[in-house]
Amino acid sequence: MLAVLFSQEKGLYVDTVDDPVLTSEEVLVQVEACGVCGSDRQVVEGRMPLPFGSPVPAVLGHEIAGRICDANVSSVHSSVLVYPFVPCGQCRLCQTGYHHLCLQQKVIGYQMWGGYAELVKVPKSQLIPYDGVRLTPEVAALLVDAFATPYHAIRQSHLEAGMTALVLGAGGLGVAAVMLLHVLGVRAMGLSSRTEGLALFERAGAEQVESLETDARALGRQIRRWSGGGVDVVLDTYGNSRSLQTALDFVRPGGSVMVLGMHDGDVQIAQMQQFVRKGITVTGSYASEKVEIVELISMAEQGILNSHAMIERVTTLHELPQVFETDTRSAGRIVVKPTE
Repeated sequence: MLAVLFSQEKGLYVDTVDDPVLTSEEVLVQVEACGVCGSDRQVVEGRMPLPFGSPVPAVLGHEIAGRICDANVSSVHSSVLVYPFVPCGQCRLCQTGYHHLCLQQKVIGYQMWGGYAELVKVPKSQLIPYDGVRLTPEVAALLVDAFATPYHAIRQSHLEAGMTALVLGAGGLGVAAVMLLHVLGVRAMGLSSRTEGLALFERAGAEQVESLETDARALGRQIRRWSGGGVDVVLDTYGNSRSLQTALDFVRPGGSVMVLGMHDGDVQIAQMQQFVRKGITVTGSYASEKVEIVELISMAEQGILNSHAMIERVTTLHELPQVFETDTRSAGRIVVKPTE
């Protein structure tokens, strides 16, 4: 099969490798689409090491939509998404329902070869069926992480219709967050340093958009005026010192900051008194639960959620290494279609 491999020495490169060898608990999936996540960019650019236990070379890509092509598996639903977080099933976190936080987990796309390939082997437990007639593979693939990660954070924050939320960053996670907030009836404002990001926020349904380069005092007055004294929840997709301070400045007393982004450097809170006296809750939100992807599939199949609007570009396996080199700050999501 054709695959895009990665090693720190050679970077990303296209090669032909043997088809996966299956165990009795695995199935073979033909990859029809795979989203390009920001965490893959961090690994390829050397800002984050390959997660512990990853093979070298690795096949990245964890937002996978495909078709079951293993003859030993019969299923009414041949179109499937791949839930990439494979828990151990035995630890205390798994036993108490926190499978996505399992410290022994393997992630398809890191510790196990992922979706930047024509084929991928997947444990049967990780398959989630979807309607391949109603949803195209590239639309469905983005539900796995680009939408599931902010959806998990939104659920954790207990946002409800009529409340206010501030989204920092117009990458894939940020734009998806605004789309989800719009669907849920939450008033959303988007902040981005990029003009194209502000345009994406507007198309996604943000009630207000502002540049992060705006004078801080003027921006603060506008946000407090819009939200009635401070937003209920901030969704921070940057996860750096500047964005965290911005979140603390604009969230209301007693409000919540949900941090989704994973900055590769040290992050500090500059105003500890502000943080404590305002009674702010800061929560790290990682990944998602399988049930949340099922809920997103339902939204998309009903036409409530249009994830296609977030696709910036569709590319091929042969073009993927060059895409990583040239499109370093894409707005929205790039999707790989190995069959093209």
